[in-house]
Amino acid sequence: MAPVRGWHEVEAWLAAAHPDDTDHDAAHVFSAYFAELPMPLGRIVGELLSPTLRGAHPIVRERRRRFAATQPEELSIARQRELEPTRWQRTVGTGQEEEVEEIDLDMELELRHDAEREREQEHEHEQDAAPQSPEAAQAEVASRTAPAEDTYRPSDLPAASAHAHLNGLHRKYLDAIDADSLDEGYDSALLAEFQQATIARFVRGVLPVSYACDYDERWDAHTLDQDNERMREDAWFDDE
Repeated sequence: MAPVRGWHEVEAWLAAAHPDDTDHDAAHVFSAYFAELPMPLGRIVGELLSPTLRGAHPIVRERRRRFAATQPEELSIARQRELEPTRWQRTVGTGQEEEVEEIDLDMELELRHDAEREREQEHEHEQDAAPQSPEAAQAEVASRTAPAEDTYRPSDLPAASAHAHLNGLHRKYLDAIDADSLDEGYDSALLAEFQQATIARFVRGVLPVSYACDYDERWDAHTLDQDNERMREDAWFDDE
C-alpha cells in the first residue's frame, strides 16, 4: 500500500492491540477493528475506503440512520431533487410536463445555433489562415446558404461545449421547478417513497453527499441516550 499520512500510527496501534494480526489491509482493519480504533485512526483507515465499503460496517450504517433521522438539509427532498433530477422524475414526476418540453425545445435550438456558429468561426479561421480557390469559395457559400438540418447531431458540437450546454439545460429545468412547493401538486406517497429511497441510498453510501457522520460518535446509540437523559434532567431542574 502506498504511504498514507498517519498510517504508521495505525500500524503502531495494531501492533500493540492485535500483535498476532499481520493483515494490515485497510478494508480488513476497518471491518475488524473500527469499533476499537480511536476515532482519529478510524478516520485515517476509513478514508482509504469508499462510502459504500464503509457502509458495510454495522456501526457506520447505524450512525448514518441516526444522522438521517435529524432531517439534515443535504438529505432533504429539495436538495436531492436538485442532485438527482432523473431519480426525481422517475419516482415523483415533474408535475409540469409542458414547461419541461418547452425548455427541452429551447435548449435544442440553442445547441443547434451554437453548433452552427462554431462551424462558421472555424470556416473564418481557415479562410484567414490560407487562401481559398474559387471552387472552395463557391462550396463554402453554398454550405452557408443551405437549409439547416431538422435534427441536431451531437457530433456537430465539441464535447466540452455540449457538456456545458447540458449543464445549462439541467439548470433551466431546476429553475423551472424551483418555485413549486413540495407540498402542492405532488402525491404525498410518492414524496415519501422518494425520501425513503434517499435515506436508503445514503445508508448504502451511494449519494453524492458528505459522510462525516461515519466518524462521529455523537450518532452512537449510547451517546444519544446520554444526551437525552441530560436533556430530561435539565428540563426537570428548569421546572423546579
